[in-house]
Amino acid sequence: MHAVMRPAAAVVAIALSAAAFAGCMHVTENSTVNANGSSTEVLTMAFSPELSSILKMNSATLVKQSITQLKKQPFPGQVSVTAYTDGSGWKGAKITIKLANLATLRKLETGTDNGNESSPAFTVFSITHHGSEWKLYAKVDPAALANPKDSLMTLKQMEALGLSEVISFKLPGRVVSDNASSKSANGTVSWDMLKPPKALEATWAD
Repeated sequence: MHAVMRPAAAVVAIALSAAAFAGCMHVTENSTVNANGSSTEVLTMAFSPELSSILKMNSATLVKQSITQLKKQPFPGQVSVTAYTDGSGWKGAKITIKLANLATLRKLETGTDNGNESSPAFTVFSITHHGSEWKLYAKVDPAALANPKDSLMTLKQMEALGLSEVISFKLPGRVVSDNASSKSANGTVSWDMLKPPKALEATWAD
């Protein structure tokens, strides 16, 4: 799943009705894979207080509309959509998706879940497990990122307006290699999806 390009496209459409809102929207997608192959994806979309005034809509209404649109999306697995607030006063929506196995996660990330006809960020997505070693490989689709068919903006327009989109993965073990934009001590690796590499690659091991 590519946060802005796929499931959140309906919400992005609400925000993009404003002509200029530089730096008013942050999107994050965090995936945690467990040792048994099950996983949890948490997608957050946060809007700055300034966006409400630009859209002439109070934050509660903006959040409510976002949640309503997101609940209509055909996510697989066990899904919950709730309101979200960060420590800086940004408000939005949070989607939590619990998946039973790696095959379902792959379908979600490549856009082949539930017949969803959208523009996934990845043409190839795999997580392999051999012994104590886990490997992530996700080949980025430049065309889908540059001109997503289910978004009202191109990649260059998103960059110009200061939108941020970060995708993160955490697999069992410690990180032993990666090409991520950043990583944390708990084994989470993150990529800036507005300036991604050709493929996301990382390896974890016990």
